[in-house]
Formats: sequence, structure tokens, C-alpha cells
Amino acid sequence: MLKKLLVLVFSFLFLSSASALVITNNPGGYIGEFITQYRKVARNHENVTITRSCRSACTLVLSYVPRNKICAYPGASFGFHSARRAKDNVYAYEGTKWMWDSFPTDVKTAIWRHGWDGVSEHPQIVVVPANELVKTCRSPR
Repeated sequence: MLKKLLVLVFSFLFLSSASALVITNNPGGYIGEFITQYRKVARNHENVTITRSCRSACTLVLSYVPRNKICAYPGASFGFHSARRAKDNVYAYEGTKWMWDSFPTDVKTAIWRHGWDGVSEHPQIVVVPANELVKTCRSPR
């Protein structure tokens, strides 16, 4: 009986703990792939840990995953820039505006503070320290 109870308790603990997505030096990529991934993360109530940099489309984590499920290590950062079309690498106003509109107000404010209006062509990365936007991860012990 005790053995069955212990198995049940450990099974519950295992199944109830949310898995985690760890982001380390992610340069971004196709917007649609990140949307799909982050919707799944949010739907599954997963945690997200940013260990270093999250750039470009990777930053959509701030639009799709609840902020209380995201943490970052000290020194981690988000990097924002205007979108570019995959086929010819030309500035894409529509993609840039769409991403901008998806961000919560505090993310937009941080980007403004760091030097970009969010919609004009801006191929240079605007770096925002992650601790300005998400909580700091507790260090593992």
C-alpha cells in the first residue's frame, strides 16, 4: 500500500511539473516558426529561461508566453530590429509593424528607451537587458 502511494505521489509530482524551454544565444529566424513554438509553450504552461541572448523573432516570446513563466539570468538580453523579407533580405514594413503591434506596452517602451521607434527601418540590433522585461531566474543549487 505504501509503495503504491509513493508511486502515485512521485507520478503526480513528475507530471505536474512544467517542462522548460531554455534559450541560449538564439539569433531568431522565421516568425511563423517562433509563433508556433511559443503558442505550444504557453498552451502547455511551460517555463522559459533566457540564459544569454534572444534576438529578432526569438523576442516574440514576450508576446506569446505569460511573463510570469519567463525568467532570465543576469547578463541575458533581448535584441530587436526591423523585419526583413526572407526572399530578398529587404526591409519589411508589414512584418516590422506586425511584430511591433504584438509586443506589450512595456516592451515597446523599453525599445523606445534604447533608441528605436519600433517601425522604421532599423537593421542594427537594439539590445535591451532582459532584467528590464522579465524576472531574474533563481540560481540553481
